[in-house]
Amino acid sequence: MSYTVEFTDQARADFRGIYEYIAFTLQSKINADRQYARIEQEIKSLSEMPERYKALDLDLGKTVRIVTVDNYCVLYYVLKEKNVVQILRILYGGRDIESEMKNGN
Repeated sequence: MSYTVEFTDQARADFRGIYEYIAFTLQSKINADRQYARIEQEIKSLSEMPERYKALDLDLGKTVRIVTVDNYCVLYYVLKEKNVVQILRILYGGRDIESEMKNGN
């Protein structure tokens, strides 16, 4: 079964922020392009067998799953009834992910 991958507004902002940080703050557009492409490729792969990655116990009412790409974590829901994978956040792995998700930051 194939799933449609959708982004929340926050996930889009996270993704844009990662790119901008690498490209402009670290002044490395080539690395920003490459990192963006690696994250994008992994997110696209979630259209097939999205439940293959670890489920987090965050007590948010739905099962949040996580896939890591280099130093970044992609957090998502699998909405089986709609055949949708919803990307919730894309965070730097060094952050307190549980706190970020529970506080909606």
